[in-house]
Amino acid sequence: MNVAGPAFTLKGTPTAAKDEAVRFNRLRILQKMSYPCVEVRDRSTPFNVALYGELSATAARAHGAVGAVLDGGTRDSGMLIAMGFPVFARYRSPVEAFGRVATIDHQVPIVITGELSETVVVSPGDFIFGDIDGVLVVPKDLTLPVLLECERLIGIEDAARVDFGRGDDPVEVFKRHKRL
Repeated sequence: MNVAGPAFTLKGTPTAAKDEAVRFNRLRILQKMSYPCVEVRDRSTPFNVALYGELSATAARAHGAVGAVLDGGTRDSGMLIAMGFPVFARYRSPVEAFGRVATIDHQVPIVITGELSETVVVSPGDFIFGDIDGVLVVPKDLTLPVLLECERLIGIEDAARVDFGRGDDPVEVFKRHKRL
């Protein structure tokens, strides 16, 4: 699955509260989403609970989300796949987050775990791109320059692919295209 769009961020915190007000707060936030956003949630808890499942995805999609990125867990994986809703998560867990995690804010900068750095700040509107290889966060102000550079590099790779496929000397192909 692939996902691309501006980040809609949610900030969470551990909680023991199991009252409906906690649950309804997060659900009301969904109404503030707009198409085509990508819901991005921070880790928010040291416990390996599922921050997201099929009902979350169904509600988020109805309010404009085209996918979700979670610095935590998900559940209902089979249902998410069947509905074609891309969710990128750190792990899967059957344990529900209700009564363990509360959403305390939205559309604020959040911190998620990084791959090349310990953490990555995701701000509302940053561009999110995810595919089978992982997820990238592009700062909002860099979205157009990054997109243009990606298109340039794709053109170089497409040309090199033809040369490699033709059987050209791989060293010469790399020299010829210089940016591989």
